[in-house]
Amino acid sequence: MKKVIFILILLMPLQAFGSPVTYLEMHSELGDYIGQGLDYYFTEDDGLFSAKQSYYGNSTYENNSISLSFDSFDNSNLWFLDFSTHELGIDLVVGTYDAVRFPFEPIGSAGMNISGNGRGSNTLTGTFTVLDIEFGDNGTISSFASTFEQHSEGSCPALFGTICYNSEISPVPEPSTIMLLFLGFIAIFSSRIFMKPKRIP
Repeated sequence: MKKVIFILILLMPLQAFGSPVTYLEMHSELGDYIGQGLDYYFTEDDGLFSAKQSYYGNSTYENNSISLSFDSFDNSNLWFLDFSTHELGIDLVVGTYDAVRFPFEPIGSAGMNISGNGRGSNTLTGTFTVLDIEFGDNGTISSFASTFEQHSEGSCPALFGTICYNSEISPVPEPSTIMLLFLGFIAIFSSRIFMKPKRIP
């Protein structure tokens, strides 16, 4: 039985730390206006990433608002991502936040805004989870990683995504149904091999 458990541990994608990576990944559900029902995946091989404090120079916004962007080399994709806890009155730190459209969030609410390719939201609701954040000097961002879910204009279809900027922490996807079935098969097959029935004297 110990061998079965060991096999399952080896197969599970638990590793979340590694070399710093930068990428933007998004999945847009059918009916989502911002993502147009498409999937997106960009790395530094595809274009330029930038990250900065949204209002550097304004002490009331220090360390609580981040603006990121991606601009593809072929000019086919231009995306903007904003995350803020300014109206919560706290620094932007690791954690999960319910949010409305940045920079128009009311006091007591976090703000976010994912827009791009000429499309933006008048209103939105969503949530984002900061996994890694480190502020640099002069308004720069040393590292940042976050997952997000955004609903534009009150619609049910969502835009899901992950943004990693020079971060060693990368979200681990949930195992798919096929993977779970495969793991179950391995567990059953291995148990029959390694678990010997006891002999009755």
